[in-house]
Amino acid sequence: MKKRVSPKWRVAFFVSLAGNIAILGIVVGTVLGGERGAHGRLDGARSAARMGPVGQVVRALPREDRRALGQAMRQLRDDSRASFGTPASQMDAWISALSAQPFDAARLSELIAIGRASQNARGQLGGDLLIEKITAMSDAERDELVENLRRDRERGFGSKSGLGR
Repeated sequence: MKKRVSPKWRVAFFVSLAGNIAILGIVVGTVLGGERGAHGRLDGARSAARMGPVGQVVRALPREDRRALGQAMRQLRDDSRASFGTPASQMDAWISALSAQPFDAARLSELIAIGRASQNARGQLGGDLLIEKITAMSDAERDELVENLRRDRERGFGSKSGLGR
């Protein structure tokens, strides 16, 4: 005859399981969650400050404008894959170059140049899109942008470390 488990042990098991899952969720959330501000939310201002003035200007734009810039940058990323390859194909090329016998430093140099060209292309387009957006702004919209930048600066975002004045 099969012995039945006491209801108390079943409750204890599920409480223990729930506690373990909660702890795992906290650990994973902390590791993957990014920087958090004082209220537990992702702190975009501090992250933007670490990107330098361009990141701060983008963050100070209205949400719709940031989304439009992000969409245009994603489109560039998709378009640039034809020229520079997908991240997976780039990583395959790196693995191949690093494991080649004999090692070919010239090939590694080529891969670094390809990566640099890809980053430069994205940076150039991002800068062009930002200039285009700011140029199209009215004086009042630019004033609002400046006020947003000053507010963030007064809060301490924009120092060298991105964390203080």
